[in-house]
Amino acid sequence: MFHCLKTATSFALATGALLLPALAQAETFERDGVTYDYTVTTENNRTVIAGKTDRMTPFRLVVRGQRVSGEYNGKQVAFSLSEVKASAAAVAVR
Repeated sequence: MFHCLKTATSFALATGALLLPALAQAETFERDGVTYDYTVTTENNRTVIAGKTDRMTPFRLVVRGQRVSGEYNGKQVAFSLSEVKASAAAVAVR
């Protein structure tokens, strides 16, 4: 569960593009002035996205089916891929 809903929502929005398959191979992306550097690996048929921001905030996300869970800045996060896709679509129309 999210420690702080506002932080979790911000993180889901920020990682929205990262979790979409078309952009999953990139190593860096920027969102709202924050740069995210990461690697994408596969472990036990799950996609693992791990890295840190330019502010040295670490994150590790594991995509299992339609769910994403992991840690962002030492806090547990969990959300659905549908939330990410909806967030990414909203950003795309800006």
